[in-house]
Amino acid sequence: MLSEENVIKILTTVIPTLLVALIVPIYGIRFALRQFYTQKWWETKSSNYSIIVECLSNYRYATGELFEHYTTNEIYNREIISRYEKLIKESFEEIKKQISVGAFVVSISAIDELAIFIRKVETNPDSISGNHVGSLDSNCGYAVNSIDTIKTIAKKDLKIK
Repeated sequence: MLSEENVIKILTTVIPTLLVALIVPIYGIRFALRQFYTQKWWETKSSNYSIIVECLSNYRYATGELFEHYTTNEIYNREIISRYEKLIKESFEEIKKQISVGAFVVSISAIDELAIFIRKVETNPDSISGNHVGSLDSNCGYAVNSIDTIKTIAKKDLKIK
C-alpha cells in the first residue's frame, strides 16, 4: 500500500503536471486562433487595397491612353476609343463600389480619398465645359494623385514600411 508520504509526493508532482498539461494547450490554441484571425483580416484589408489601387491604375491608364489617342491622331479609331471608354467606366464604377464595400474593411482616410477622387472627376470643370480632351488629362492626374495617397494610407494601415 501507499504510505501517506508517497501519496503526498504523487499529488505534488502529478497535479501540477496535469494542470500545466491542460493550461498550456488551451492558451496555445487561443493564441494560434487569434493570430489566424488577425492574419486573415490583414489579408482581407490587403486584398481590398489591391483592388482599389488596381482600379485607380486602370482608370489612369485608360484616360492617359485615350488622351494620347485624341492628341496624336487626326483620325480617331472608334474601336480604341470604345475599349478605353469601357475600361474607364468599369474602373470608375468599381471605385464607387469600393467606397461602399471598403468602408467596412479599409481605413476611413482611404474611403475619404476615393470620395474626393469621385467628386473631382464628376465635377471636373473641363467635363462640364465640354472639353473632353482636357477632362481626360485632368482626370488622369486625379487618378495619379489618388494612387499615391491610397498607397501611403495602405502602407500605414497594413503596417508596412
